[in-house]
Amino acid sequence: MDPDLEQKSDLAVNETYPKADFSMKLINSKGEKVAMEDLRGKVIFINIWATWCPPCIAEMPGINKLYKDIDKDKVAFIILSVDQDFQKAIDFHKKKGYDFEVYMPDGSMPQMYYTQSIPTTYVIDAQGNLVMTHQGMGDFDTKEFREFLKNQY
Repeated sequence: MDPDLEQKSDLAVNETYPKADFSMKLINSKGEKVAMEDLRGKVIFINIWATWCPPCIAEMPGINKLYKDIDKDKVAFIILSVDQDFQKAIDFHKKKGYDFEVYMPDGSMPQMYYTQSIPTTYVIDAQGNLVMTHQGMGDFDTKEFREFLKNQY
């Protein structure tokens, strides 16, 4: 499978803004526990992925470029692996040399973030509203998407 990153699909920006669920608990690649609640007040970019998902892998370089260019004081990235074996995600991350951290859920994920399609990407604005849901591969390394994120501060 060779996904075409040049194909653009419209991002599904939510017209009404439900409040995000901040109850999710995470574990990072170092084994540290992280509470999503601690990120409240920042824009949060959540990407749900797995190592066995070709479209997930194809969008990772663009997400890494976005991560490197964005203000980390204002935007938090949760790159959330749903691999059965989190070590596979950790090893993949190290092999590729990505700058962002990878996480796994610590317990069950809130219903709001359940998806039948990966990758799925969510954006939560600084006020705690879920302002974007995008199912399937996306090109997030664009001027338009960077502007969208900046408008969520």
